Amino acid sequence: MIGTLKIVGWAMLAASVALAAQHLFSQFEGDLAGPIWSVLDVVMAIALTVAIAVSVRRFIRSRDSGDIVEKVFANFLPLLVTVTSVMFVESYFTTELFAADDYQITPERIALWEAIDILFVLVAGWIGVHLVKHASDELSGSPAKPNTSSQGTS
Repeated sequence: MIGTLKIVGWAMLAASVALAAQHLFSQFEGDLAGPIWSVLDVVMAIALTVAIAVSVRRFIRSRDSGDIVEKVFANFLPLLVTVTSVMFVESYFTTELFAADDYQITPERIALWEAIDILFVLVAGWIGVHLVKHASDELSGSPAKPNTSSQGTS
């Protein structure tokens, strides 16, 4: 099971990198950008679902933690994931599913999509790194502990 969580973590990191690269290079792709974004929209939806599950689990586990840093991150992460998810779902339904045939995307909508892309890269990267580093902690139910080993001691 630890291996599965690490694979999910690496997949989240890959989704984060793929979206960042697409965001940077989509202006050079011409007609190919639309189909690539369509695939990445599905990847984003799946990754945000995983992010919701991981962030809620981390929030629930942090209640018993005495570490203030863990509590701050565990409280902030579900908020960030929720904001990103709500923005994504609203924009996706507005621009992709329920848009009229002659729908023209506005500059405000483009700015919103850019904000979603940036937030997604942060969320997916953060969750991916957490899962890769702390897969065994996720299974045991204990909060992730920071590395407190001191270097240079004999």
